[in-house]
Amino acid sequence: MTTSESALPSTLLDTYLTERIGEFRGRLPFFMVESMLRLGNKYGITHLEEEALFRLHHDYPQDLMTWDALLNEVVQPFIESNDVEDVTWVIDTAHEFHLNTILPAAYSTLIKRIQSMVCASLITDQNSLVYIWLFPIGGNNFCRVFA
Repeated sequence: MTTSESALPSTLLDTYLTERIGEFRGRLPFFMVESMLRLGNKYGITHLEEEALFRLHHDYPQDLMTWDALLNEVVQPFIESNDVEDVTWVIDTAHEFHLNTILPAAYSTLIKRIQSMVCASLITDQNSLVYIWLFPIGGNNFCRVFA
């Protein structure tokens, strides 16, 4: 168990107790939000489930303006999501719990993260297979178009 995973029971307890104390809105890693959703759903702890759903709907909104604000860091997210793997877990969870309204933003975020990785490899390694594959079709333009 990693250090962050060992903090899960404490964070869930803090969140559970804050129903009486006040709102808890710090950034959490996705595995904690997913745990809140699972525990809340399974055991009928509605405020845990509602908090997880609030975070997911906030960070993966239905409207383009809010999604753009999150991408441009005008609005701060409530879920720590630093790489492609985090977003794929969000997508898996959304499918599992039938959270269809967050899927367009989650897939768009995934594409944006993959595009950033591809462009980073184009800039740093022009001998890479990605560069060789994209250059004939305008690899440098690919990064400008999607930036």
